[in-house]
Amino acid sequence: MDTYRLTIDNARRRVLVTWGAEVDDKALVGYQRAVWSDPGVRGYDELIDFRTLRQVAVSSAGLEAVAVLAAEMDQGMEGSRFAIVVGDTLAFGLSRMYETLRGLNASSRREVMVFNAMEPALAWLDEPR
Repeated sequence: MDTYRLTIDNARRRVLVTWGAEVDDKALVGYQRAVWSDPGVRGYDELIDFRTLRQVAVSSAGLEAVAVLAAEMDQGMEGSRFAIVVGDTLAFGLSRMYETLRGLNASSRREVMVFNAMEPALAWLDEPR
C-alpha cells in the first residue's frame, strides 16, 4: 500500500502530502511522527490532499490521539498553517473533527482549516500573515 507521497517545498516553507486510497489511525500517527520529527520542516505550513481516499478506517480515539501528538510537536510552529483538502463527506467530517480537536488543545500552535478544493487551500496558505 502506498500510504502517501511527500513533497517538501523549501522555497515556500511548505510540506505537501498527497494521501493514497486508504487511511487508518496507525498511518496517521506514523505520518505525524515520521514527517514532523524532522527539524528541517519546523515552522513549515502543511497541506494534505485526501481527495483520493477510498477507504477510511479512522476512529474518534485515533483522531484524538493524532491531534494530541501533533499539538505536542507544535513547538516552533507558531504562525504556521495546516490545510486539509478533502473530496467526500466522510473525510470532510473527520477532518473538521480533527480541526476542532487541534483548536481545543492548549498546546496547539498551528491554524488548521478544511477545504473541498485545492485552489482555496493554496490561496489560504499563500495569504500574508
